[in-house]
This record gives sequence, structure tokens and C-alpha cells, in this order.
Amino acid sequence: MVSVRQPVVPPHRVVLRACQCCQSPQEHHMKKLLICLDGTWNEAADNAAQDDTNVIRLFRAAQHFKSPSQLAFYFQGVGSKLFEKLRGGILGHGLFDQVKQAYQEIVNNYTPGDRIFIAGFSRGAFSARCLASFIATCGILQNHTLDVADFLDNRAIEELWELYAQRSEERAKLNSFCAANCFPRKEPIVEAVAVWDTVGALGIPWGIFEQNSAVELLSKVNARKYSFLDPELPSSIPRAYHAVALDEQRVPFEPSLFSGPRVDNGQIQQVWFAGAHSNVGGGFADTGLSDIALDWMIRQLSSNHGLNLQPVKLDPAGLWDPVGQTDMDKKATKVDPKRLHLLRPRIVTANALLHPSADQRLKGAPGHDPIPCKAQFQGPYQIAPN
Repeated sequence: MVSVRQPVVPPHRVVLRACQCCQSPQEHHMKKLLICLDGTWNEAADNAAQDDTNVIRLFRAAQHFKSPSQLAFYFQGVGSKLFEKLRGGILGHGLFDQVKQAYQEIVNNYTPGDRIFIAGFSRGAFSARCLASFIATCGILQNHTLDVADFLDNRAIEELWELYAQRSEERAKLNSFCAANCFPRKEPIVEAVAVWDTVGALGIPWGIFEQNSAVELLSKVNARKYSFLDPELPSSIPRAYHAVALDEQRVPFEPSLFSGPRVDNGQIQQVWFAGAHSNVGGGFADTGLSDIALDWMIRQLSSNHGLNLQPVKLDPAGLWDPVGQTDMDKKATKVDPKRLHLLRPRIVTANALLHPSADQRLKGAPGHDPIPCKAQFQGPYQIAPN
């Protein structure tokens, strides 16, 4: 059973929690905490007309195993309600709230020795990566520091957040606050980050408004507000997994890739998959391609980290599904095709990892012609282990 905790979140936010068995507060068994952050304009579908992303499906895969040793939390995307779509999708409103809300759930449930996993898609992937960096820098507040239930009014979290935002000038104050209020850190707190197609330099795609100069200016001004956030993988986090879309061409959806030696040595598994943005992160009615990316992520988290996750039932025919088009694209095309999006193929660097399914589409198979992808390759690629 999934419960919706209305009292502790503002009306436009929803937190879903996996069912928890009773556990004595005096007893602590090391547990796994899975934090799932959905993307801009995404939320859990509550009727057949909606289609779930891989983030909510990952949450439900964890929810299938009800145990006090594994807790899962789902946070809907920024701007998933009608009034929030413009403010959240174009101007970035609510990104801080999503990160802080997820952080409070961690504070409420964390005990030293627990293992944290953070997942996200699209802009939720950006939030997931920033949350991981925030925790790596600050640690976890001891929950007795929380003075009220509502994270938006919680002074301890707000003070920590402000010090983190000013850490380049206030490092001593941040360190002092963390030493007094956070659990001592003796091991990695976040064990892995698992994300699908992180987009935008700040995770803020402009959508159909990208050629509107006023909105573009507001977006760039607003981006400065978020400049202290850090989407790179901290050295204290052992592993990251990033599923990236080969066929996405919209410039506002340019991927925010991990880079550096940890990609080369395999600590960061950055793997390219066939399909556009929502073919990889989910959200289309046809799930053949997104099932493959979800299956890969579940395999990584299960085999490498021991998370109990319900496997995906793959349909072999789904490999050959066509690349999808978002409803936003279709509506925009009807209004003015020229104002839809600037298109530019994504760049795949030499020796990048392609999922075996993407390689198979490129080469074809008996009964299936090769399907070229829209990305531009700068050299030969490698096949990722499944």
C-alpha cells in the first residue's frame, strides 16, 4: 500500500512511501533508503490515461518487497500541477524544495550505517545529483534538530541549506554547523546515484518557449540562482549509473553528462540507449525502449548493491519500437512547427558505452532492418555489459 502524506508537504508536492513494517525504535538493523525524484511535469499516474516514468516504476519495484530493512520514497516532479508547469518547467521554481523535501525524509529515517541510493529522471536526475553532492558535503542532520514537521518551515534544514549555498565564503561556519548538528561521517553515506537522461546545464529545459527572448533571459537570470548546486559525483560516493538517450535532438534537452577519470575506470557507468528523452526515462505509452533502460538500472542496483527490486518483464519486440514524440512536441508542432525546438544531434564521444540493445538496433537482426540513430559518433564505441 502506498500512503500519501498530505500534512507535511505543500499542496503541489506529493511524497509516496513504501509500506514499512513495525520496528522497535530501540532496535536498528542497517537499512537501505531509496530516494526517487521524478522530472519536471512528471508525477505518479493515477489513471490509465497517464504513463509512468521509470522513476515511479523503480519506486514500485522496491515497494514490491516490504521490509524494514529497505525503505523507498517517491517525490513527484517540479511543476507537475497545472499552475506549476510554467514556473517549474521554465523558471526552475521548486527545485530547491524538491531537494530539501527529499533531504528531510532522509533525516527522518536515517540512522548511522544506513545506505542511501538516489535516483532521478530528467530534471529530477539533476535534483538527484545535487542532493547527493549536498549530502556528501554536509552529511545528515540528526533528526532531533528538526523543530517542525513541515520542511519548508524547518529552521535547521534552512540554515544548513543557506550555509551550503554560501560555502565558498562561509566554509568555516558550514563546518562548525555540521560538526554540531550532523552525524559523524565514517563511511560513504550515499552509496550510488542512478539517473536517466539528466538534461540542461541546470536541468531546466525551456521547452516550446526556447525562442522567446524574454523567457530565455529570465531562464538565464534564474540559472544564476542555482549556480551553487553541484551535479558532479563527489569522490565519497562510490558508484553512479547514467542512462542517456541517443535519439534526443532538442537543444534544451542537451544531456548533462558525467565526465572525468571515474567514467573511464567504470566507477561511473554512463551508457547510451536507443530512443529520445522519454524513451529512456519513461513517460510514453509504448514502454518497449524505456523498459530496457529500467531493466538495466534495476540490474545494476540489485547485483552491485543488493537492493531488492522486482525485475522487469522485457518484451523482445520492444527493442524495435519507434522513437517517440512527446505530447508537448505534438501540440507545439500544430501551433507553429518552426517554433518547436532547435534540433541538434547529441555527440557521442569515442569509446562511449552503448547498451547491447542500442548496438543491435544499429546493426539489425533477422527480420529487422538496421535502425540508424540520430546521435553523432566521434569514434568507435564500446558495448556495455548488460
